Amino acid sequence: MRIGIYLSVIMLAFVSCDMINPEEEVPCYVKVEKAVLITDEATEGANTSNVTDIWVNVDGTRQGTYGMPVTFPLLSSGTHKLTFRAGIKSNGIAASRVMYPFFEFFEVNLNLSPDSVYHIEPVYHYKSSTVFKWMENFEDAGISLRRGTQSDTVIIVSPDPNISGNNVGYFAIDDTRYRFFYESSDTFPRPPSGSDVFLELDYRNDEALLVGLKLIKAQYATYESLITLNPRDSKNKIYIDLGSYLTTATDVLYFGVYFFAQKSSTAPKSEFQIDNIKLLHF
Repeated sequence: MRIGIYLSVIMLAFVSCDMINPEEEVPCYVKVEKAVLITDEATEGANTSNVTDIWVNVDGTRQGTYGMPVTFPLLSSGTHKLTFRAGIKSNGIAASRVMYPFFEFFEVNLNLSPDSVYHIEPVYHYKSSTVFKWMENFEDAGISLRRGTQSDTVIIVSPDPNISGNNVGYFAIDDTRYRFFYESSDTFPRPPSGSDVFLELDYRNDEALLVGLKLIKAQYATYESLITLNPRDSKNKIYIDLGSYLTTATDVLYFGVYFFAQKSSTAPKSEFQIDNIKLLHF
């Protein structure tokens, strides 16, 4: 009888140890360093992008949101579908990270094994339903921007110093030409409230560059500042959310986009480049 009791106690001890210290699952890892955009340049413009984050689902279940580059673990094995949604900083604000609505999802099926590392580079395309309402890449003879009367400097088409064979819109302000103001040559019907509307812009600037909206109402038009782009030593891409503003501007019939800069620094000359302007909505 005592032997049986002792054996029961020993077996219970082993079971208890397994319950307290269960065998840990070994994860696999997914490594994503960057994402790329592929475009039809004739209809969708250049393939410049600034995807900073990925929103990841595994078999339709939310896995997490990660800034790139990143290596994240997955406690999964076997074949699974991974979905990567493109994330951006809306208006360039780190605290305003959102999924960019105009890019298709990137999906891949992987046969996952524990303790393995899978290198993924998401490739994005614009959704077929995206409307490219306005594009300006400074590659044509004329440009779709017009000079305001208050502007004492002009924008010119200039070779891009960083990309051979590419042009940018270039202007400079100094002590004698200290104000720049250009607006889109066309105005555009205000989309329905709640619509996704974004302005994409590549830029480099020695001084602050203001981007705003021309708002045309039934009896008059106003100019409203939207965002100020701080100086940048190298070219940057920004996604400016126009939809949030236009949704509340219910008395607006049409709108345009304008750019403004004014000399404020002690530097003798301040230079600016803008490129790949895209106005998008559905």
